[in-house]
Amino acid sequence: MLSSLKFTDEHRPTDAPDTPITKARAAVLKGIQNQRLFIQAERTGQPVNLTKTVTGKDGSERVQRLRPRKWFWRSPQGHICLEVFYGHRALPLHDGKAVVTCPDLDALEAALTVIAQSVLAGELDAAVADVQATDKRLRTKP
Repeated sequence: MLSSLKFTDEHRPTDAPDTPITKARAAVLKGIQNQRLFIQAERTGQPVNLTKTVTGKDGSERVQRLRPRKWFWRSPQGHICLEVFYGHRALPLHDGKAVVTCPDLDALEAALTVIAQSVLAGELDAAVADVQATDKRLRTKP
């Protein structure tokens, strides 16, 4: 029966280790996902409730409420403005500018998609590295 199967000498690839830049990319992408939740909440009028389970030293578990920061706001002109954050600092996205303007929530969601693709492509790695260098809380250990 085994002779009916096709065999190969290939091996399972090992997972790449988490580097500081992949961790930073994951943090920005997690923030973008949170902003999509805020957009959905704004459309439906429901609050955003994010939680995580924390395990104590004694093994007990408790649910902790997360309070992510909203990255967008309405300008006095009626546009929606968006800043992308890494840690507590806004990332300069293009030519040192950190704010993207969008006419409505659909355009805001499209802008977040473009920014997420840029993060995955590594286009914002230099901006993240600059923020890491200036904010001592975000520096990685050698």
